[in-house]
Amino acid sequence: MKYFKSKAAYFFCIGLIPSIAFAGLDSAAVVFKSGNWSVHRDKDAMTDEISCTGIYKDDYAIQLVDDALYIKVRGGVKTVKLRYGEQSPEGMRLADDMEKKIGVIVIDDAEFTKLLASNRLRAQVLTVLDSVNNYDISLAGVTEAVKNIRSGCPDQSVSENSLKAPILCGDKIIERLKAKKVSDEVIEYACSAY
Repeated sequence: MKYFKSKAAYFFCIGLIPSIAFAGLDSAAVVFKSGNWSVHRDKDAMTDEISCTGIYKDDYAIQLVDDALYIKVRGGVKTVKLRYGEQSPEGMRLADDMEKKIGVIVIDDAEFTKLLASNRLRAQVLTVLDSVNNYDISLAGVTEAVKNIRSGCPDQSVSENSLKAPILCGDKIIERLKAKKVSDEVIEYACSAY
């Protein structure tokens, strides 16, 4: 289980827990969104431990944690070929023992560093069943999602009644502006990074 931060992640990957129920992610709060990534925050009912998991395009088979990306592959994993951005494809590599056992591509260590520096990941997987699965994942927003996860996934979601992107102004400044009857549109313009 060296790859996994929790037993739930391990059991998800070996197929004992349906992917949508992985670590309670189907009911976990979405606390951050960036690009095609959403960060789900869940609290273990027994230990009160917080878990933070990034999900790609609501596809629970593609999950991001603070130091790795996991891609669940139907049919198991025999070999993997990765391509970062527009660079030349990496050489084909054999799946390691854990990837074979659990049917998941694990992108960590140096591969994860390359991933964070790229805008796109393409993966070609030869399955145990000798079929080929291709993945094309936009990495727009992945760096921000990882930063949120690494900071303990604080809730940065925006309610419908609040401003869209008050990034540059704190709550106290926004309250003062509202007290001076400054419109939401002007506050949003002044405080957003747009």
